[in-house]
Amino acid sequence: MVVPTASFSWQNIWRSLMRHKLIIFCVITACLITGLLIALLTPEKYESMATVMIQETDLLSGSQLRFVPNYPQREELEMLRRRISSHEFLIKLVDSLSIKNNPKLIALIQQTRYEHPGIDPRIIAEQKYVEHLRRLISARLVSYNMIEIKASGPTAHEAYVLARAMTKMAIEESKENQEKTISAASSFSTQQMELYKKKLTEAENRLFAFNRGVVDAQLGQSELAPEKIQELEAVLLSNNIELQTKQSQLEEMSDILRRIPAERRREMDRVRADIKRQLLSRNQDLNQLLKKFTWRDVEIIQLNEQIAMLKDKYKEQTRSLLAGVFSGGESRQLEDAVRAEYLELELQLIRENRSMLSAIIHEHQSTLREAPSKDVMRERLEREVRINREIYDLMAQQLRGTQIRESAQISEAQLKYKVITPPMQPLERVRPIRSRIMLIAGFLGLALSIAAVFGLETLDASIRRVEDVPKFLGVPVLATIPRITPPTKRTEKMRARLLKE
Repeated sequence: MVVPTASFSWQNIWRSLMRHKLIIFCVITACLITGLLIALLTPEKYESMATVMIQETDLLSGSQLRFVPNYPQREELEMLRRRISSHEFLIKLVDSLSIKNNPKLIALIQQTRYEHPGIDPRIIAEQKYVEHLRRLISARLVSYNMIEIKASGPTAHEAYVLARAMTKMAIEESKENQEKTISAASSFSTQQMELYKKKLTEAENRLFAFNRGVVDAQLGQSELAPEKIQELEAVLLSNNIELQTKQSQLEEMSDILRRIPAERRREMDRVRADIKRQLLSRNQDLNQLLKKFTWRDVEIIQLNEQIAMLKDKYKEQTRSLLAGVFSGGESRQLEDAVRAEYLELELQLIRENRSMLSAIIHEHQSTLREAPSKDVMRERLEREVRINREIYDLMAQQLRGTQIRESAQISEAQLKYKVITPPMQPLERVRPIRSRIMLIAGFLGLALSIAAVFGLETLDASIRRVEDVPKFLGVPVLATIPRITPPTKRTEKMRARLLKE
């Protein structure tokens, strides 16, 4: 259809449309039928949504509950949104729903198992369940402190159940995580307090043990006055002189000792062992008593008498045991042998005396030298106890405040999430909207049909108007033949009736 701009008219357009009305009808009808099929075959989808608000509560700021908006609420909502789409959350959601009985999912899982036999069937099932849920749920932030949770399903009931379960689980899990965080902080404070309590107990025990040791040492050295130390040093000097003298005497009598057979000496040691043990014990007691008494005190005198009696008994046993070795006219040699054995006993006692007296004097001198260091040690231990007690008292006070705060925070966590719009069972589906689909199909069919008509008119090169002949052919119009309408049956009947008349 070639229409110059000067000759454009709606009448010509209408004529063109009327000439192709069959095409217009077919295109519009095809589009409407296609839209109807789409509206009928599209699976139905229902949506249920809930709106949750997070609110900052502060129960410790006053007697009344206050809700304080805060920017971190947006971060918490963003974490909640990410948590809803996480794999762990969706697995828990699967366990709380009945989607495992979905025939389509079961068939899909079986097909995937057949295609991938090497993968654990449980992993395949979890993956398909999670993918199915991710297509049905969504969550988005609608403001700084509100989140919209949406769930869809093939039926209104399924969409409602999924939205309700997802909203409930998300809020409960968030509360549980916050309570765990609060409990972990309180548990950490408790552990720190127990640690410092243990440190305080150990420091107190060390100080007690140190003071007890010092007291015991002071009690043991309480009688060691300077005069007593001088007396003990004099006794030690006397023992040294006596030791040298008796060693010389024993060396002079070594020949007589060599005449005693080894077997007889072993027998003598066995028989005299008890007396020798008693002598050594009494000798130790004597040295200990010398720390408190003098030689003129009754305790020392009595102990010396007991030692003298034991020495006489030791000498008589030695004489009787050596009588078989020195018999006949060797009585003088017998006495020398007894004296030599007695000298050996006295040398042993003197050595014990020297050792004990030296230890007593050395201990006293060490105590005097260590007195300043003990004061420093006591001061350090007392400072350690004082610091640990201060820290422990501070930790105990903080723990009491933490426990109060923990109780308040747990209550705040219960009030933190508020469902503004609870999930409800939808009354209308969100797709397909059949009226909208049919309306779009009708408009699309009309547009396509008009486009098809204009396309056909553009491709048609025939001349339909007289005015177009000189323009396109370049020759004048000499004459026109009007349209000849062929007679119809009705016209023939009317003509025949008129001829009869």
